[in-house]
Amino acid sequence: MNWSSFLTFYVGVMLFFATFATGIGALEYEVVASGPIDYTPHELNGFGTSEVRSFQYDKLDPRDQRIVDSAIAGDRLVFRAPGNKPTGVHQGDFVVRRDGNRYLVEENLFFNYETKFAAASGGFALLGLCFVGKAVQWEHC
Repeated sequence: MNWSSFLTFYVGVMLFFATFATGIGALEYEVVASGPIDYTPHELNGFGTSEVRSFQYDKLDPRDQRIVDSAIAGDRLVFRAPGNKPTGVHQGDFVVRRDGNRYLVEENLFFNYETKFAAASGGFALLGLCFVGKAVQWEHC
């Protein structure tokens, strides 16, 4: 293997690492609600299941109440940072009890393809693929 194909291959691998590093920036949180529900939702936690946490609507702070109201109204809310979600200390789904009804509020982590981070991640992946492909071509042709 000559030095130019090795260097090209190395740059391609580094671009793949950059793909993952920038891809982390495209991760965001969505909050959606369903309900009213008449069952007790459970979540997996390690080796078993447990009931999801439950909150009384009146005990939520005003900001969290606005978020829950929007989610119950059918809006899909997207948050960049986990601390901006309702009940910021909690990860995952939870139940809100309001006006005698129970609503399941789901918090999901997803890859947002519409961000600049996603575009950069895709660009780095394509460049890395080109560099690695060129290095293999030089080595075997």
